[in-house]
Amino acid sequence: MHFKTAKNRAVKRDVPGAVCSLCAQDIYLGERVWCCNGMTVCRDCFERFARGVLKPFEIVLGEEMEL
Repeated sequence: MHFKTAKNRAVKRDVPGAVCSLCAQDIYLGERVWCCNGMTVCRDCFERFARGVLKPFEIVLGEEMEL
């Protein structure tokens, strides 16, 4: 995702710059987002997104693992 702004024009922070792929909420210029595998994720959805992406690597310490 690329943002274009004019050099001599102030950035409008009330105009959405992106939409969260998980919750469909507007994300405004100046807010933090995470972009991965074609998804744009807002701050509120980041934990859910990270847990889903990292799920294949989750283990429970003390349990036997199959290789």
